[in-house]
Amino acid sequence: MTGGRYEFNPSAVTASIEVFPKGEYEFQVGEPKAFAKEGDDEGKGGNFGVRFPIVIKAPGQYEGKRTVSSIYFHSEGGRSFAKQFMMAVMGYGKGETEEKRFDADMTGKDWSANYEGGDVGQAYREMTGMRVIGQLDITKNNRTGEPMQQFKSWRPIGGEPIAQ
Repeated sequence: MTGGRYEFNPSAVTASIEVFPKGEYEFQVGEPKAFAKEGDDEGKGGNFGVRFPIVIKAPGQYEGKRTVSSIYFHSEGGRSFAKQFMMAVMGYGKGETEEKRFDADMTGKDWSANYEGGDVGQAYREMTGMRVIGQLDITKNNRTGEPMQQFKSWRPIGGEPIAQ
């Protein structure tokens, strides 16, 4: 903005979220933000969690492309997958030993989330700038039938490849 004036160039930004082919990708995690969505008129319950903008970092045709990874806390399955994401981003491997180490290291950290303002605790913000490997697949959106990205699994950089 210069002198109270801003000229937007819509051709310089992307409005859509690209659906990437099935495979493993290296991502860099961006600044997290809490979200909450109320239930709809069709009786579907609401959900809530934290969204992370992520950017593909591995060299190749998708390097620099952006997407969003959302972790959910409204269900047991969502909380388990959220923990897998957090462990991988913070460099913890899979398995009981790594999970116990993660639990010990993370106890007492600020995992709060303000769903009205979008603010998150320091523990979430510590993931900003970190890198992680994600296994992606493609599924159909239940409401629209359109293809959508499905995050299947996460592992830390340098971890064992994810079994396809």
